[in-house]
Amino acid sequence: MLVAYGYSAYHLTPGHDALRWFAAIALPIVMITIWAMFLAPRATYHLDMPWLLIAKIIIFAGAIVMLAIAGKLQLATIFATITAIHLALATYWKQV
Repeated sequence: MLVAYGYSAYHLTPGHDALRWFAAIALPIVMITIWAMFLAPRATYHLDMPWLLIAKIIIFAGAIVMLAIAGKLQLATIFATITAIHLALATYWKQV
């Protein structure tokens, strides 16, 4: 997920290479911070179900959409399939 955000941020950011590299590094750091604060098992502000699942779907969907917009449709489709299976199984086994 983080690689998808970084790759997409780099390729979707217009302008100078320094700005593109900044976006490619900053966006994954922002996503790590959001995950650590709200979505991790020992998060500071842990969300309850179903909000936890909804938030995870939004975070993963953002990475999938960014990959698709960046022109990596096949990779976005594969990532979407794996994400759907992962979240479905994690929900079924109460591991979300």
